[in-house]
Amino acid sequence: MNTKTRLPAFLCLLATAVVSLAGWVGMQVSYTELRKNALNELFRYRTSIQYLLEQYQPLPEIMAGNPRLVEGLQNAGQQQDINIYLEQMAEASEASVIYLMDAQGNTIAASNWQSPVNFLGKNFSFRPYFRQAIMEGSGHYFALGTTSKTRGYYFSRRIDINGLPAGVLVVKLDMDGIEEAWESPWERHEAAFVVTDNNGVVFISTRPKWRFHTLEALSDQQEQQLALERRYDNLSLKPLTFLAEELPYSLQGSNSQIRQVGLPKYLPRQFLVQRVAMPEADWQLYLFIRTTSVYSATLMAAMITATVIILALFGWLYLRERRRRYQAMKKARDTLDRTVQKRTQELNSANHQLVQAAKLAVLGQMSAGINHELNQPLTAIRSYTENAMAFIERERTDIAHQNMSEVLELTDHMSSIVRQLKVFARKSEASGEPVDLQTALTAALKIVGPSLNNSNVILHHERANVDPIIVSADLVRLEQVIVNLLSNAIDAAKGREPGIIWIRLRQKDSHAELQVIDNGSGLPKGNAEQVFEPFFTTRSIDQGLGLGLSISRHIIESLNGSIQANNTLEGGACFTVCLPLLESTRSAVTQRDEKKSQECYEE
Repeated sequence: MNTKTRLPAFLCLLATAVVSLAGWVGMQVSYTELRKNALNELFRYRTSIQYLLEQYQPLPEIMAGNPRLVEGLQNAGQQQDINIYLEQMAEASEASVIYLMDAQGNTIAASNWQSPVNFLGKNFSFRPYFRQAIMEGSGHYFALGTTSKTRGYYFSRRIDINGLPAGVLVVKLDMDGIEEAWESPWERHEAAFVVTDNNGVVFISTRPKWRFHTLEALSDQQEQQLALERRYDNLSLKPLTFLAEELPYSLQGSNSQIRQVGLPKYLPRQFLVQRVAMPEADWQLYLFIRTTSVYSATLMAAMITATVIILALFGWLYLRERRRRYQAMKKARDTLDRTVQKRTQELNSANHQLVQAAKLAVLGQMSAGINHELNQPLTAIRSYTENAMAFIERERTDIAHQNMSEVLELTDHMSSIVRQLKVFARKSEASGEPVDLQTALTAALKIVGPSLNNSNVILHHERANVDPIIVSADLVRLEQVIVNLLSNAIDAAKGREPGIIWIRLRQKDSHAELQVIDNGSGLPKGNAEQVFEPFFTTRSIDQGLGLGLSISRHIIESLNGSIQANNTLEGGACFTVCLPLLESTRSAVTQRDEKKSQECYEE
């Protein structure tokens, strides 16, 4: 094989290797992105479930302290009143069922007492949540209802009388239909969300056919335990097809898995499986995402790389042809240049005498001009100098001084030909300016005035003195902070009857202090600083992104100030902004305080 055939073959092999490498890289990147999306979705699902369970978790403990339940456990005649009470509480809390059992597990009162399928008289002592409550005081459990045949999460609480267990109160949360809030119709065939118990039994899934299957075959001990607890009402729990495959390079070392998943007797599909634990409920949360997008991304990366290589090949061929044509044109141009040069040399030889004569004529004219321009001032300078010397010898210094002045004027005239002027520009820098805090507050109140009027919120403006409170700041940025604090206060107070906002402006030592207080619902308990974190908000996404307070803190700190947030004793929020006073203002404050002290002393 010669060199001409060797090079194209090498280039073809190189192009094939590059396309394959691009496809491999695209596949790894796609797997990484798929895993990232899976984790985001999985944590979103987990947060949703945790929020749902946390809503109902404290309810049994709150209700168990009601004396009415204690009387019902002691007096059978009070059970009808308890049925009505439990029914009202179930409607108010939107719980599925709330029922009361005695110490033996017999249901003596239930919120569904009027339903044809009610729990009255049923014994649930076999349920773990009953045994947990009797032994530990409280319990929780997930199971398929033996009476209602619906999936539910149970919260239980023991009721003691004279220090001894007398009964158990249970709140059931209906979990049927929970998948509808998570399932996206356009992702129905691409992703599946699954929740399993500690035995690997799927009891929540966005794919209904996967429910009440297992990820692995159950052991005899697990089957006996489930049958004893009647957790799934003796349903036949068959395992899904759950075959592991080799992980790609980009997912090695992670907790992700690639599995073939499907129902028995059906062709399984390949999924990326991401798992996260939910230990408080003893659950495992899985997200299954089809890997079809990975292969699409791999093919797309290979096709783009191949397209780039083809375009590069056409570009190289175009440049090579253009270079060939350029070389041909350059050769023709060089030939023409040589011909023109030869003819030019002949013309130059014929016209040499004329050119030399013209140069001499120009040089003569230039010499004459320069001689004319400089000869007269030089002659005058010489004459004035000789005269000055003569007058000095005669002690006629006044006339000699006059002659020397004429000499200076002539030298200035000669130097003016070569004199040049240079101009320099200098750039100034801006700095902070004195700002009256009352002026900034007045401007901010004008901005939020329409919102204040529409919200029917009452504004109280308190100020300790009438002197200007001067700080060094940017007026526009300071107004931005005050407008943000006032807007948040209006939003917090407008839901109250009446809604009230207090604004307090005063000088405190060497600082100016501005407080904005509302009678709203207040800040998050336990961590008020959380409100200054970026993207933290208690409002909906169309009302804001939670950046206002974070930006406000950044502005105040850039002005060497501070901003703090805390709850008032009445339950509202209080934001305090402190800014250092200007030196002139501090002096005025000091003098005023000294004057007041002196007046008090004189009195």
